[in-house]
Amino acid sequence: MGVAQLRRTSLWPLAIAALAAILAALGLAAQGARAAEGPLVGCPPGAECGVIRVPLDHAQPGRGTLGLAVARLRARARPGLPRNGAILFLTGGPGQAGIARDDPEFMRLLRVLSRNRDVVAVDVRGTGRSGALRCAAIDGDDPLPTETLDELNAAVAACAGQVGPGRRFFTTRQVVADLEVIRAALGISTWSVGGTSYGTYVATTYARLHPTRVAALLLDSPVAPGGVVAPDPLEYAASRRVMRALCGGGACAGITRNLVADVAAVQRRIEGPGVAATAVDSKGRARRVRIGSEAAGLLFAAFGAGDLAPPVWSAFPAAVRAARRGDGSMLVRLLGLEEDGVEHPTRLSEADFLATICNEANLPWAPGTPPAARRGAFDALVGAISPATLAPFTRATAALDPTVHFCVGWPETRISSPSARPLPDIPALILVGSWDTRTPVANARALQAQLSRSQVVVIPRRGHSLLTGTDGCVLQTVLRFFAGRRAGRCGPLPREIKAMPPVPPRSLAALAPTGRGLPGRTLTAVRRTLADAGFALAVGGAANAESIVIGTGLHGGRVLLIVEGPGGLKLRFERFSYIRGVQVSGTLDIRPDLGLWDGRLVVAGSAAAPGRLQRSLKGNLRGTLGGVAVRGPNQEATGTLPEAVGINPDDVPILGARRALRQAFAR
Repeated sequence: MGVAQLRRTSLWPLAIAALAAILAALGLAAQGARAAEGPLVGCPPGAECGVIRVPLDHAQPGRGTLGLAVARLRARARPGLPRNGAILFLTGGPGQAGIARDDPEFMRLLRVLSRNRDVVAVDVRGTGRSGALRCAAIDGDDPLPTETLDELNAAVAACAGQVGPGRRFFTTRQVVADLEVIRAALGISTWSVGGTSYGTYVATTYARLHPTRVAALLLDSPVAPGGVVAPDPLEYAASRRVMRALCGGGACAGITRNLVADVAAVQRRIEGPGVAATAVDSKGRARRVRIGSEAAGLLFAAFGAGDLAPPVWSAFPAAVRAARRGDGSMLVRLLGLEEDGVEHPTRLSEADFLATICNEANLPWAPGTPPAARRGAFDALVGAISPATLAPFTRATAALDPTVHFCVGWPETRISSPSARPLPDIPALILVGSWDTRTPVANARALQAQLSRSQVVVIPRRGHSLLTGTDGCVLQTVLRFFAGRRAGRCGPLPREIKAMPPVPPRSLAALAPTGRGLPGRTLTAVRRTLADAGFALAVGGAANAESIVIGTGLHGGRVLLIVEGPGGLKLRFERFSYIRGVQVSGTLDIRPDLGLWDGRLVVAGSAAAPGRLQRSLKGNLRGTLGGVAVRGPNQEATGTLPEAVGINPDDVPILGARRALRQAFAR
């Protein structure tokens, strides 16, 4: 399993998804430890873009310079509409590019929310067009193997060598010094500063070091005041709380009576005899595997991914229940096999992530500890953690913390520490989702204690990164804040998770027939298979970010969402198997404007009654299976494919098919 997969499931340290015995190492794009060239979003429409040069090392400016890409969207100049200064907004990561990654619409939205301020975006050093760090060891065409911890440590060490000694200068403090140069170059006296996730840590560090230059803070999903802690007990506590909330109000009825107990049972089984599963790659090829103790972090990683991707949480209870019954295939699928879905370094730099985190995270060893002594220090820390702190997970889970294992092989450690200066006495709005597990509510409360004029707004039933969502209440809260009013509160908000899939049946024989005998059971299986396709797509990967999304069957095959120009969407099934021994192939045409879809399907497989079916626009399935005429409603698929029937195809080329899927699924 590759570095990118580990980091993706834990933008901040969630868990190492130690699937080394399950998944092959992922091949990534790009090459060379140099300034990146690659797919970039151009200058946002209406904005001014340019490059501002800064010292590589602000403590010794003679070491050389870096060019930083900066975009500025001016406040509107209209009679009666006052211009209210400027706001700088910082993206997360670390490693995310601010200009290249953001939807251009976000800058325009932020201009409105901030009451007509200039909006400034930056690709901070080491990201995007500001010399995105690369290293062939982990993001080249032929990356080093990372299937064991020793191989991972060696690959990270090789990456550090390829980046070179300048890696020491990719820290939050250097970024903050860059921002002060940018502010002065733009002729801005004071500005409001905002950020999401890691961007909040940069924002608060800037406010500590340059307090007279910050008018207000807007902090979305904040990192703790002292920076990243690995492993972090607060994340385990938040995961436990969110699991209970996820199934509150009978939401998991018919799936599980106690999700936390199910997770504990499956965790024990993984660390014991293991759980059998089918792993399916993006081409639909299946192989049988066993999830064993080397994957003790799988459950934590899978659950943690849900605070950015609600479809993962929707399927998590059924996946855990199925694993408790002995089939871990749904769990494996939740992590997504995105061989072709890893982002280009100019959008998200793995090397910058490693340099920043390893240079300054709160790790289990003292600054200056040589790599050879770090594992021992980590083992001692894990052994001292109370099991109750980690429940329903275990010390074996904590022992596979990805941030720690990334940094075991990185040469430097904790060369940059958090500023001890106080935060200034300025207005601050802190937004946090009540279901955020990677930057929990406790982080927001800790920051609030250091900001006497701050307001914390906890957004109910929401996870990580709130400003990029679609909740009107969040936007109204920001508007009120910049108008100088109390931000108020949000809620109750509707659940983002509209439907939870059932526990997959053990076999075709476990299904009630739609009609008689084997043909009737096969028809029921097809209905369930079409319903499962929506969940498969929602947690799947993008083969082509603008046109195709791939979802894999639990037992083989795949389904593709294909965008064929404006107004054209198709679902293509290629031997897609939800129930062992039943395969569905064929194509369905989707009409998002009408919420309709129809097409023809071929049914095959060792357990099925083979034949052909047609799905009508009204949602009925009819045809011949095993030589018998069959007919039945397809209510399950109609009700659980919002991601297919709720997408405006005109939006897909802009947002990317996968993002559109997840947004539609969450509505």
